[in-house]
Amino acid sequence: MKPRIAIITLKWLTQIAYYGLSIFSILFFILVTLKVTNIITLPFEKIENMFAYSLKSSISEDKKTIYSPNHKIAYTAIRDQYQLKAKPQTAIGLLSIIMRCAFLFLSVIYIRFFARIFKTITTNAPFNTRIVSYLKGLAFVSFAFEIAGCIEYFAGTYLIQNEFPRMHFKLDYQFGDEIITGLIIWVIAFIYEKGASLQQENELTV
Repeated sequence: MKPRIAIITLKWLTQIAYYGLSIFSILFFILVTLKVTNIITLPFEKIENMFAYSLKSSISEDKKTIYSPNHKIAYTAIRDQYQLKAKPQTAIGLLSIIMRCAFLFLSVIYIRFFARIFKTITTNAPFNTRIVSYLKGLAFVSFAFEIAGCIEYFAGTYLIQNEFPRMHFKLDYQFGDEIITGLIIWVIAFIYEKGASLQQENELTV
């Protein structure tokens, strides 16, 4: 595939992904808001898996469903791990909803930066100073993903351990992935910035 065709293809794909995810995020936010505020009755149970947490524990139990005293929060053993589901009116449920909305918002921004990169880049002049800004923006969004993940991990672990102190639950979360991604993108931005500078110097000499 020729570079020009690849760029045009990626340009349209990222634009479609950006607008599609934006519409989905808006509908998702409206749906969750209606459910949390109890304005109308919605079949939340059909989408509750989107808000479920995977847990780790140093204590193993048989596969069964265990409920909290108010029967609003429950966890189920899945081999050596557990899956927790909480009603949206609980602190854990609200945390899950807020963080899912935050991750969706960051995802929209992330794809938007990609869309701007492929909209700006050309085969005749591939190095553009605006693309450097977009790459740095991608790096910052990656860092924001990591920060949001850490907040969810520590806050979620604290709330879950308050509900089930005997189990010593912790959220199943991998630290550092987004930090590494952000650093790699930042290095690419630095190299790209040098390329843009050399391109400008060549244009001035010509």
